[in-house]
Amino acid sequence: MWRYFILVIFLTTQSGIYTTAQIRTEVKLSMDSLPDKLPSIGNLAAHIHHRFSNQEDMTAAIYYWIAKNIAFDSKEHFAKKKKFTYNFRYKTQDEKKTEDTKDKHGIGRGSLQT
Repeated sequence: MWRYFILVIFLTTQSGIYTTAQIRTEVKLSMDSLPDKLPSIGNLAAHIHHRFSNQEDMTAAIYYWIAKNIAFDSKEHFAKKKKFTYNFRYKTQDEKKTEDTKDKHGIGRGSLQT
């Protein structure tokens, strides 16, 4: 019996967390009034700072803006990409000779030293 009593108390006290986690309509409307492309992130910060007075609304506004405007490009992520290549050049010929010597003795790149 006590278990059920404690469970009921726990659920009733925790219900406030879930209702405050929802974004208020005023926050959504204010963030929807912003243009699609902002000149800078500073403009977004200024809008949020001037429009909202408490931390909950500011946080909700930031979350709402990110969820609305930032998307994952799955086509780009899963597209077959070309193998990355790069060019490397030694500063001096002496550096190249030193690296070649290390490679011949098994001390250079990719070798495991014990």
